[in-house]
Amino acid sequence: TKRVVQKTHEKIVPRPTWNMPSANRAVVHSATRAIANSHYAFEPFLQAPNGRMNDMIAPLLPSKVTESPMLLETEVAPGMHLLIGATSKLSAARPGNGGFRIWKYDNKEDAAAEAVALAQGMEVKHMVYNTGCAGAKVVCNIGERDIADLDKKQLLDALDKVLHSLDGAMFTGCDLNSTLDDMAYLADKSPYILAAIGNDKVDPNHATAHGVVGAIIAVLRPDLVAKCNGETVVFNGAEECEDRS
Repeated sequence: TKRVVQKTHEKIVPRPTWNMPSANRAVVHSATRAIANSHYAFEPFLQAPNGRMNDMIAPLLPSKVTESPMLLETEVAPGMHLLIGATSKLSAARPGNGGFRIWKYDNKEDAAAEAVALAQGMEVKHMVYNTGCAGAKVVCNIGERDIADLDKKQLLDALDKVLHSLDGAMFTGCDLNSTLDDMAYLADKSPYILAAIGNDKVDPNHATAHGVVGAIIAVLRPDLVAKCNGETVVFNGAEECEDRS
């Protein structure tokens, strides 16, 4: 089968295939197959998803998406687990995409449930924008460690191995406690990074903030832009907000 690659700084970098014409999807990543690790595999996710998020997101999705979630799990250090939630089986033809979240969960089960719930949220985004990707999310439960004491390089190197093993079936980027510098480090090692790197004028935090504010304006105050008169609205600690209606 003919393989398509592109050269970048003397490295052979596989070209993503999900947005290629179907006739060209025979492409795939010969440069990275040598370091693929076949023991990284998705399994059906059988526990109940995160209830709060699932109740909010699941109604927006086709039933076939919510009925067959998948989870990949590996222990990257004692007590520290890397998990990838997905809404379905992933492939290089329709890869998963979602950011890399690093957090201290109460237990591994909570981390796994959040990975799947966040993957469902990503599925909604990809459906809305017709990206050709499936919903997925990378979550790391750091266990008893503190974020400040985390060996970031060890964690990023572990994620790099997993991404290579999936051979173009998963792409990731920034999320909670992962930074553009982290993504730049990974992008030097892997072609499976989708993040706002290489352009100092792009800040994904600003883009996210604009999206959140725009969504709130559209749902709650369609007249806010026209009549704001210099007023400022601040949203802080949204997770703690209660319904006071």
